[in-house]
Amino acid sequence: MKQTELDVIINLHNKWLNNETGGERADLWCADLRRANLRGADLWCTDLRCADLRGADLEGANLNWVNWHESTGLKVYVAGLQSSRDNAQLTYIPSLDVATTGCYQGTWTELKQRVADEYKDQDERIYKAYQLAIDYIEAQVALDKAFGED
Repeated sequence: MKQTELDVIINLHNKWLNNETGGERADLWCADLRRANLRGADLWCTDLRCADLRGADLEGANLNWVNWHESTGLKVYVAGLQSSRDNAQLTYIPSLDVATTGCYQGTWTELKQRVADEYKDQDERIYKAYQLAIDYIEAQVALDKAFGED
């Protein structure tokens, strides 16, 4: 996909996010986004299923609620959990050190601290659910590193 075409899609997506006339949700399903400039883009709720993201610049992008299913060129680790929301997910992208869950986005370390601060002493069940998801993702990252797939 050409950058100019992508810029139009992102502009329309921003209008959709702001409930502006003519806006539409970004559908980048199976898009060729190799080397695309998505720096700082608000990709909230974007469909990136099967998208090729090799070399794409996602630095500073809002990656909450993105559908990453079978996207390529970027390692994305996802764990489902039952938390304060049914069927929630925790997502981690090591190459960007970005973790998301619900409307939260931060580094992996920040996410782990937020989970502890929010739930450790307030809601043991939710805290343990997040710990399971965190442990699962960390085990997957370690496995990939052990087999040279990071």
